[in-house]
Amino acid sequence: MANVEATYDHLLRKRPDGAIVAQDTRGQCEEWVPASCDGHVLSADAPRRQLLVACKASGEDASLPLELHGPTIHQSLGWSVRDARTAMYSVSGEGPLRSVTAVSLPTNAQTNIVVDLHRRAVMPIPVAGANWLHAVGMNVLLSEDIPRSDSAESRWEERLWLWNVATGETREVGMASTGAVSRIGDQVLYKGWLLDLGTGKVLGQVDEDAVSMDARGRVLRPAQAAQPDGGAPLGPMRWTPAVKRAAPAAPTQSP
Repeated sequence: MANVEATYDHLLRKRPDGAIVAQDTRGQCEEWVPASCDGHVLSADAPRRQLLVACKASGEDASLPLELHGPTIHQSLGWSVRDARTAMYSVSGEGPLRSVTAVSLPTNAQTNIVVDLHRRAVMPIPVAGANWLHAVGMNVLLSEDIPRSDSAESRWEERLWLWNVATGETREVGMASTGAVSRIGDQVLYKGWLLDLGTGKVLGQVDEDAVSMDARGRVLRPAQAAQPDGGAPLGPMRWTPAVKRAAPAAPTQSP
């Protein structure tokens, strides 16, 4: 049997007949994916003891059915992928959600979908043409490319959205700038915006000159502005609060 992937205290192995089994630390094997699927593992969901799998195509030009398999679950998701290698590179996410580029079985149109591993359901991204950027729990940061309305060199600009997969709520964050991209824990710094994906909150806008962030909610900024010719900003660098606190309101004077 060939090794496939490790998941917590199990090692996934593919048998010569195409079945995938999970082998525990005592050497005991349990079949998770049947030989009839003869699948490629795209992602492992250890807490729920299931695998996201692209099963073998039914014909030479057919796409590969996308399915969930485990010791007690064998479920088709109603979508497929063009090929296993491309699908593996397209999969992203952790926790209960996975993003994957897939094709709808009836129409064969390719799009990005989100697989909710907790509910074992496919959730089409609610903003047409948007791409998955980051996710924590059930909160996802999405990016949508839209045509520019001005005469700038770039023909496109980027609009950001927050999507709660559990409730279906979608909120516009705002337009992205040219700032840095960084993530520490639940907090994401993305092109001029600071977000807490753990709570699904927008913490505020960040100056474009920020180049990184730390776990204390600070960003690293250059002491001098960027060069007029587009060169990198000059040092020294300093840590400053990512989002400026609002000034307290002046006390009112009684007449």
